[in-house]
Amino acid sequence: MSVAIHNEHVMRTTAWIRKLMSFAGTATRGAMIGVVCMLLICITITGAHGTLWWLPSQLVVAVSLIWLLWVFAATSVRRLHDLGYSGHWFWLLLMPAVSQCVTILLCCLPAKKIDNAFALDSRESNEVALPRWQRVVLCLILVWVLLAFVTAGADRSSTAQERCLDLLVIGALPLYVLWLPWWLWITIRDRRSTDPSRFWLRRLVIGVSVTWLMAVLCIALSAELDSLSEAVIMLLLFGVAPVLVVWLAYWLLRKYLASRRAT
Repeated sequence: MSVAIHNEHVMRTTAWIRKLMSFAGTATRGAMIGVVCMLLICITITGAHGTLWWLPSQLVVAVSLIWLLWVFAATSVRRLHDLGYSGHWFWLLLMPAVSQCVTILLCCLPAKKIDNAFALDSRESNEVALPRWQRVVLCLILVWVLLAFVTAGADRSSTAQERCLDLLVIGALPLYVLWLPWWLWITIRDRRSTDPSRFWLRRLVIGVSVTWLMAVLCIALSAELDSLSEAVIMLLLFGVAPVLVVWLAYWLLRKYLASRRAT
């Protein structure tokens, strides 16, 4: 994967997130349905576990719901633009007796493609569009992380170390197991390509670093320590410090190779 392709993926992802939070432009029926489903799933997950007793879980849930409500409002306004209406009609969604009907209409009505003063050029929308599978994966990661924090904070009798271990087992480990084979595959593919970029070595170092940190974190949280602070110290000494040494060696190697090429 070349540097240009890598930067293009980053720019597309960033632009897609910015567009989700923007009130300008238009939104399709599929985008509106996806945002509504995400909001309903997150509200269901949060409400099914009752009261949360852990401050990090409360903060993550609050930030996630506020962000999703913002995205819902922005998508609704852009969907109204797609139908040819002003975004001020969004205030109908704040009326309890009308909001459900308006939301269903926004998810079902077709776009107005003729004489629509609010619609933007479709080519501009396609420039920031991510592939559908990438959007689905990002949404599933958000839901899974929220579920992990809610599950970890629902038990009142758990200690902080037990909550962190639950968060690791429920949230981080499944994502890591799914991420690592994909990460190694794109690293090997880039290394064996006819025009390998400098990113393959960086990806390899990232994969090794994340694997080492996950292993040390599992050992630190599952060990019978007196407090969570001891687990944090163990993680810093045996996890973070070796990773910093590896990245320092990687940086020195890159400097050395750059100097060799210059001469």
